[in-house]
Amino acid sequence: MPGFWDGGQTWKIRFAPIVD
Repeated sequence: MPGFWDGGQTWKIRFAPIVD
């Protein structure tokens, strides 16, 4: 999900551990 990772720092911090 390049768009999400590139354009959402907060999103990554909040949900990266869940989806990753």
